[in-house]
Amino acid sequence: MTWAGARGPTADEVARVFHFGDPEAVHAAASGLLTRWNDPDREDYELRVVNRLFGDRGATFEPAFLALTRRRYGAPLEPLDFSGNPEPSRLHINGWVAGQTANRIRDLLPPGSIDPSTRLVLTNAVYFLGRWL
Repeated sequence: MTWAGARGPTADEVARVFHFGDPEAVHAAASGLLTRWNDPDREDYELRVVNRLFGDRGATFEPAFLALTRRRYGAPLEPLDFSGNPEPSRLHINGWVAGQTANRIRDLLPPGSIDPSTRLVLTNAVYFLGRWL
């Protein structure tokens, strides 16, 4: 998802390090993995991989980036007031993560990690419940 928002030398470096080729193929493959990982019919174990963008409500984001992250990664943008109320925004994000991980991860973002200069928090949460041998 970060690569989808990167441009210029940053995008080139990400592609080089991860050996990415065609952007559409990469995003389609990631989307396919998410679909398989989040299979609701699986009975052997539970795996949930979720994504969300939290953005400052005063910031402007590229519509193409938002469309791609929503469609390919199931990551809608949720506007929050980072510039006016960073601490309640941080608590809200931590609450979302806790809800997605059956309360296993409660304090992903420590106090002070969101401040008035924050514009976007790209969040991934993984929940796994299974029996180990």
